[in-house]
Amino acid sequence: MIMKYQEGDAALVLPQPMQIDEAADFADFFDTIEALSLVDETTGAVLAVWGFQKADENSAEAFALIGDLSMRWLKQLLCFLKSFIPQKMAELEVKVLSVTVKKNFKQGLKFVRLLGFDETETLENFYNGEDYQLFERRM
Repeated sequence: MIMKYQEGDAALVLPQPMQIDEAADFADFFDTIEALSLVDETTGAVLAVWGFQKADENSAEAFALIGDLSMRWLKQLLCFLKSFIPQKMAELEVKVLSVTVKKNFKQGLKFVRLLGFDETETLENFYNGEDYQLFERRM
């Protein structure tokens, strides 16, 4: 189930191998922004977190840590975010929502494309010497 983020949720996500460094360095960042958590209603395990931060008057940034989800959970998260993202952009009164994804993280790249984000730029040596892709979704 999707629920309001609780402090420390991001640290409970078992990240995919491509996000291990980001999870170690930035999990506590989610405690400082507006975020949501995907929680297994049976076990209470936090499977993923997704958060937003307004960047300026016209744009916002999205951040995510997503565990290795089964198709069941992945479909639930995708369906929720497809409707939630435009609502959140309208609430924040922003025209552009951006997200970065490690360039060789195939699952992450596919995920943001399924959510309607378009690749706009390559960010060389963006984090830990790795290249990332900048994606944007516009209203």
